[in-house]
Amino acid sequence: MPNKIRLTIMDDHQSIVDGYLYRLSNFPEIEVIATLAYGDELEPALKEQPVNVLLLDVQVPISPKNSNPYPILHIIPKLLEQYPDLAILVISMHDERSLIRAIVEAGASGYILKNDRQRIQELGKAIVSVDRSSAHNRAMSLRILKSIISKGISVMVFPEGTFNMTNKPLKEFYDGAFRLAINAQVPILPIVFPDTVQRWHYSHWWKMSPGKNRVIYLPLVPVSGMVHDDMGKLKKQVYEMMETELKKYPYNKA
Repeated sequence: MPNKIRLTIMDDHQSIVDGYLYRLSNFPEIEVIATLAYGDELEPALKEQPVNVLLLDVQVPISPKNSNPYPILHIIPKLLEQYPDLAILVISMHDERSLIRAIVEAGASGYILKNDRQRIQELGKAIVSVDRSSAHNRAMSLRILKSIISKGISVMVFPEGTFNMTNKPLKEFYDGAFRLAINAQVPILPIVFPDTVQRWHYSHWWKMSPGKNRVIYLPLVPVSGMVHDDMGKLKKQVYEMMETELKKYPYNKA
């Protein structure tokens, strides 16, 4: 029997936590390890009881005596450095695109709006879909994403997983996006953001710099007829396309 997905929830509203627990009670493969109401509880809790997935609210206070919001944009990269296989889902009422993008680029595996009734109803599926703790759960995640794609919904994947802190234009890619494309037989549309490193550098991810932020769409990469053995070739092709494009911008040259 596969290991359960270990989950910690951080939200300072008990009624909301109770709702999550109710939703998750239908998923025996998910085990809730802890529920936290304050940000300063998070790191000690993870150290004592590591988990596979974190469900984080954006506006949790730091402590009972400090009502300032816990700086999750600061903490997400730090946690992922300490726990590389950890998946983080952020959940919030805030729908500002800049915030959502910043959180995803910090390394979060997803962002769920609290007023998105359908997504909240499918919270258990979302948690399963981001878990990377075992081959079984990764396979289940791919099945869920494949089901989403089959409904005509596009899926955006960041194959680097988190911030690129190397001296290269791109860090090494994970396999998931390419396995998914081949399994679903859907093409890949590579996209690069050449200005991100200037707008939001990993060395100071707690602040952003204003300015242009270009989005460049590269040619569609077909996968029709490809099989699992082609995954490495596909990943290399997409990596080289994106790397070549990023090298056109001086700031991104290795």
